[in-house]
This record gives sequence, C-alpha cells and structure tokens, in this order.
Amino acid sequence: MSYKYEHWRLEKTRVRNFEIDTSNTSDAGLETAVKKDSGNWIPVEWYDGIRAAINGHEKWVKTIQEKPDFVIVDPCDAMRYELELVD
Repeated sequence: MSYKYEHWRLEKTRVRNFEIDTSNTSDAGLETAVKKDSGNWIPVEWYDGIRAAINGHEKWVKTIQEKPDFVIVDPCDAMRYELELVD
C-alpha cells in the first residue's frame, strides 16, 4: 500500500537541530523517528493506535526540549532497536 504524503504523516516537529516525525509507515506501521541535522532517521518507538502515536510524538518532543545535550545513537542496524539516551 502506498500513502500520499499528507495522509501518512501525523506529526512533524523541529527542536533545535533535531526533527521528530511520527507517521504511519508502510513497513512498520505507526512509528516515531528522530534525526539530527542531515543524519539518518532513527525509529525510536512504535504504536498500536493513532492516539498513542500522537502522545508518543509529544513525549519525544518534550524529551528533546528538556535535554539540551540530547544525544541519539544510531546502531547502524536494520533491525528494530531502542533508543539509547546518553546523559
């Protein structure tokens, strides 16, 4: 199934040099991904429903806003993985 751009993106927010995107993807379903500058998109969380996805997006925006030294680690793995927060 293919999605038109307007239909599959739920939320997209920029915080400093990070972009947080929550979408209904054709391969993984509802997910939030984060990228820094022009780096790779790193999926960080998956959801069972739209309300959970929107709440999750807001959680990631708040996390990055509250951590000025936020670091995201890309393990360069094609499998699903969890975000590693480095304080």
